[in-house]
Amino acid sequence: AATGELVFADLSQPTQVSTIAYEVRNETGVSIPKGSVVYISGGSGSSDHVTIALSTATSEAGSSKTFGITAETIANNSTGDVVLEGIIEGIDTSAFTAGGTLWLGDTPGSIQAAPPPSTPSHAVFVGYAVRVQQNNGSLFVKIQNGYELEELHDVLVTSATDGQVLTWDAANGYWKNSDLISGDGTFSVDTDIFTANGVQTD
Repeated sequence: AATGELVFADLSQPTQVSTIAYEVRNETGVSIPKGSVVYISGGSGSSDHVTIALSTATSEAGSSKTFGITAETIANNSTGDVVLEGIIEGIDTSAFTAGGTLWLGDTPGSIQAAPPPSTPSHAVFVGYAVRVQQNNGSLFVKIQNGYELEELHDVLVTSATDGQVLTWDAANGYWKNSDLISGDGTFSVDTDIFTANGVQTD
């Protein structure tokens, strides 16, 4: 592929599965194996490629920019293709079930079967297992990144603290974080009044 070129399968063949791939550069200092989940970590101005690093579900930075899955092993300071959508063949899928959903794992670059890693890890759907086989397995790539609450369009979270709740701000038309306990140390549930330690007073 030419520098940064999107690569498509032959769309004139209706029985052929289309795959979208992109040529990237690895400047992580180590080789990135085939079948690794990666994110865009920057750009390589000298070669006009985006640079990649291994994605991980353990952090926002390592999950939110998940880009695709490497179609080949990419040596350090080398370029190679990442599949954004479509089939990758020739990888070990023996741990999966045919048709099963696949998710980004906590281990950098890893893929795991459902369910996704538990909160506080970040859920990133990466695709489906197609052929289950140790040496010649295949999967279909379809990256879908989950959202944190504060990334929703009608939610504004500012300097959240422990014990706060979301309340509707009708004047501005969004949900916002606010204190459940008032300045006098009480809060209301319907018509009942409780102290801060949960003792009902009315």
